Amino acid sequence: MDRNPIPDAGLNSRDDALGRLRPRLRDVAAGQGVVVTITGPVACGKTSLLDALTDLPGFLVLRALCSAEESVLPYGVLDQLTDHETVASRAPGFVPLPGARATDASSGVDAARLANQFTRAVLRLSAERPVMVVVDDVDRADPESLLSLRHLARRVGAARVALVFTELRQPLPPTSHSTFHADLLGLSYYEEIGLRPLSPGDVAEFVREQLGVADGEDQLGAAGGFAADFFGTTGGNLLLVRGLINDLRTTRTAADAQGWPIAGDVVVGAAFRHAYLGSLHRCGPAAVGVARAAAVLGDATDDRLVSRLSGVAAGQIGRVRCMMGESGLLRGLSFPHPEARSAVLDDLSPAERRRLHGLALDALVAQSAPADVLAVHQTRSRRNRGPGAAEVYAAAATLACRRGELDVAAERLEEAYVAAEDAESRAALRFRLAMSEWRRDPGLVARHVPELAAASAAGLLPPWHAVLLASWLLLAGRIREALPVLQRCRFPAQARVEVRTWTRALSVLYPELSIADQCDLADRDDRAERTGQADRAEQDGRADGSDGTALGELVALPVSAESWARVVTAYAHALRGRSARAVEEAEQVLRLIDSSHCPGGDAAIGVTALFSLVYAGDADCTQLWCEKLTATADAQGSASAEAALAAVRAELAVRRGDFPAAVEAGRAALSTLSLPSWGVVASLPLSCLVVAHTRIGRYDEAARYLEEAVPEATDRSVFGLHQLWARGQYHLATGHAHAAYTDLRICGERMQRWRMDVSDLLTWRVGVAETLLAQDGPCMEGRRLLREELDRAPTGRVRGLALLAMAGYSAIGRRVELLEQAVELLAGDRYARARAHADLGDTYTLLKQHVRARQAFGSARLLAQACGAVPLLNRLGAEAAEAAEADGSPAQRVAALTDAEARVASLAAAGCTNREIAMRLFVTASTVEQHLTKIFRKLGVRNRRDLPTDLAAGYQVTIRRAGL
Repeated sequence: MDRNPIPDAGLNSRDDALGRLRPRLRDVAAGQGVVVTITGPVACGKTSLLDALTDLPGFLVLRALCSAEESVLPYGVLDQLTDHETVASRAPGFVPLPGARATDASSGVDAARLANQFTRAVLRLSAERPVMVVVDDVDRADPESLLSLRHLARRVGAARVALVFTELRQPLPPTSHSTFHADLLGLSYYEEIGLRPLSPGDVAEFVREQLGVADGEDQLGAAGGFAADFFGTTGGNLLLVRGLINDLRTTRTAADAQGWPIAGDVVVGAAFRHAYLGSLHRCGPAAVGVARAAAVLGDATDDRLVSRLSGVAAGQIGRVRCMMGESGLLRGLSFPHPEARSAVLDDLSPAERRRLHGLALDALVAQSAPADVLAVHQTRSRRNRGPGAAEVYAAAATLACRRGELDVAAERLEEAYVAAEDAESRAALRFRLAMSEWRRDPGLVARHVPELAAASAAGLLPPWHAVLLASWLLLAGRIREALPVLQRCRFPAQARVEVRTWTRALSVLYPELSIADQCDLADRDDRAERTGQADRAEQDGRADGSDGTALGELVALPVSAESWARVVTAYAHALRGRSARAVEEAEQVLRLIDSSHCPGGDAAIGVTALFSLVYAGDADCTQLWCEKLTATADAQGSASAEAALAAVRAELAVRRGDFPAAVEAGRAALSTLSLPSWGVVASLPLSCLVVAHTRIGRYDEAARYLEEAVPEATDRSVFGLHQLWARGQYHLATGHAHAAYTDLRICGERMQRWRMDVSDLLTWRVGVAETLLAQDGPCMEGRRLLREELDRAPTGRVRGLALLAMAGYSAIGRRVELLEQAVELLAGDRYARARAHADLGDTYTLLKQHVRARQAFGSARLLAQACGAVPLLNRLGAEAAEAAEADGSPAQRVAALTDAEARVASLAAAGCTNREIAMRLFVTASTVEQHLTKIFRKLGVRNRRDLPTDLAAGYQVTIRRAGL
């Protein structure tokens, strides 16, 4: 590894250097000449140090500023030094010198004679008054002027002359300067002073001076870390610091004009970009080449690659990096801020950028770099056509999926599709793209369906892909389009077991469609035999022959046939009432997923397993595994998985009587995925929201969710059962018992007809009995249904609900026993237990046992308040304050927001778009989106239209609280 050739010891601050130079300059007046070179990185204060020196009294100052453009202009520096009225009056013989550059070698102009004339002129002037010859950026001086300066430097030891040069400290000085430096180093009166970049303290002080004490103190003090951010972005480069200050001023002016708040963050804009490019080009061609190579290569860079792209020798890359690091331009091979890299890339012409990306692609292919790295350079070099390019893009998409970067995966698959040339490859890539977008948002798949359907009809899709295409269509409620796709499938005999597993899963989605009979398993004549096997399996209690399902919300290619077979088996057990076996199978699947950490199909399998546990009545186990899968889904960034798991959480919350949590989870599910993207599965979160709002007493909200448009096919799917159940509960709570009876009765009839009459799925018998009791009082039908439920449920929550309802059908002397049993069995359902306590209190009151009645009512109030059941609290005669607290006031919810979330919420409530919010708060649009997701979840709203309107009115309070 290269050692840093630039010494970091003995470097001086600008004030220290000035302190060292002042005594030396005082000696000049006594005839002790001095030659000084001030070295340092770009924009470390060399020029400002010269300004301070030239302000010292008593000196005649001859000053020149070198530039790259004039480095090829003979005697350009001497022109500047002699363009002085004192030189013209005191050394008239030297005045014709400017014309020397217009002559050529044949005119007899002698460089040595001109150097001698220049020296004599300066020495003549020093006899009258000390002379200070100042040359800024001497490393850019033309060779002819350097010859004259060398001549003068050798003769000022006993003269009242000070020569002060500044130059960029760099690892590769121009060749023409080698002799110049060698001559200076040989002089006894020569001194070299190295400047260091500005320190964090220097930067902070400079910013205070430039912004003004009041503003500067407020920004640097109150916004803690502001000065550190300034230094971290600039590395002490004064030019970059000035650029940031100008950007901040520009932003502040725009914000003041619009009445926006000013966040305490560094603002990087056009001034910084210009300053960065100026500093970079000042460092020379090698530095420019290295920066451009690093910008093109991005994170996948090293010295060898940079050398290949930049043309700088590999042995010199380390030295150039050190120089750029000292100048605040690079940290290793990384940029101090994304805008710096952006500025370097924008400085390239399109052709040069393509050339560099092409070089990078060739070099990285030789190094066997990862496909996702190659894909970037493949696109930007426009070498993005043909089978090879398509293969790279497809491999890059696979890597992105594994990282959970589904948007990147979709982009790469789009590029692969464009790169592919044959129809079969394009069909396969289109399918993979649809798969990737399904995980992000199932609604995105619709745009791919026409092409995939055509590919299926043309035989370009493998049978498995065709089944999955049909699955997407069925979940979207597009039955008429799905069935022809299934009917065209031709499966080999060896795939029968896997296909049966999958088609049985879809059969439970639409129990009356007989989906398994739509697929051709290469031999349709054996269907009767398979049907007989299925019947015998059902009689034997085996799930292999029963209809099972994958939830389907996240349908994907199975990770393994065994995993899907197990989860379908678990689901089938749950829907057939074999709870213990369902829990056993589901947990085996979940343990397999937890150990494999594989995204994709595992998410679909996992959610299916969770609902198997729900329908098996094991809420505690479901909660544990739901939390694990939620953490994995958050890390993978799968919106579909996050939404489906939120629906699971909503269902669990309803079953345990935590209605505020159910509302939060249900709204999170619908805000993560738009309602059309859910297809027929939308009934899951919608039904939870209807029941939760009904229990809370927000009947208008419940009615609104009931009116949400869902696909027509929902009524024919298993998810339509949840819709019927929720609507029945709403009708019962709002006094429409007959409508509730109709809904719940239809729900029960379908469950029986579809062979999924499981009470842990939906307790329709209890619901019907309650509607009958509300209509006409105790009746025979209600008692019969409850006795059936009690016979089917020997223990657990379902039995507790049946006992609670049966108490209403029983004589007063029998109620206490039934309700006390219900209280014990309903420990995991706070709402049902609160009802049981309330009914027990009513019963004790009728029995004149007032002490026990008060105790029962007290327990009921505590539970009702905990689960947010305002109507139940009202029935119990609770105070208004208790009911308001249970309802969860908007003020309490808003108070739970962080300062950053409160600022975003206030602007969103005021009608600002995400882009406008990002501009006003000086954050990125993606940050705003992340805040809004959390805000919606905390406030229990679906979108910005549902945000409390008083948030906008309270915006000034919010920003004062944030200290802005």
